[in-house]
Amino acid sequence: MPPKKGKKGKKEKTAKEPGAKVKDENERPSARELILQEELDKKVEKLAEIKLRVRQAQEENNWLNEEANKVRAETVNTT
Repeated sequence: MPPKKGKKGKKEKTAKEPGAKVKDENERPSARELILQEELDKKVEKLAEIKLRVRQAQEENNWLNEEANKVRAETVNTT
């Protein structure tokens, strides 16, 4: 009979199992975790700035398109 399809690999340990590592809420983050968190915070801030610049560029593009359409309409009407 073929093997059953389903989850493969080891299952995650729960807090009740021996050898399971449970992070205490009072435990301080490691130096590596602090560095990674700082990097993440910087990248999140940079992403927010980029999204703002994109939105501003889109708004400017829309305005320029509207102005171009007005100029085209005026040009057609004057000829």
